[in-house]
Amino acid sequence: MKSNRVDKIIMACGFLLLLMLVGMTFNIWPLVFFTIPLLTIVLLALGALNKENEWGPLVPWIIGFGIVFTALFIWAGIGMTSQETTFGGFSLGAGVIIYFIWPFITFVLGLLYAMMFKRWLKWDIKRD
Repeated sequence: MKSNRVDKIIMACGFLLLLMLVGMTFNIWPLVFFTIPLLTIVLLALGALNKENEWGPLVPWIIGFGIVFTALFIWAGIGMTSQETTFGGFSLGAGVIIYFIWPFITFVLGLLYAMMFKRWLKWDIKRD
């Protein structure tokens, strides 16, 4: 049985969700925390595929988003266990999440989502 790109992306999602389940079951917070950006990138990659199973034009944007998003999570993870360093009145990890990760995913991911699915919506409107 030949697996295409969609199958591989779904298998990657399943693997990442399994890692998260193991982390939640055995109370390993980095295993849960650091898989969040990876799962987001994999799901964005799923949306970047077109009907012919080819990558769309937004793959460089997804890669750039993934690099910045993962770097922010690493920065937050480094400061997650330190209570000595504060950032904006919070611990370093919480400050990075509130002041950087939250606005970043709110604005950038929203724009990326709109650009990605604009072509799908155009196709649905033309079909009707």
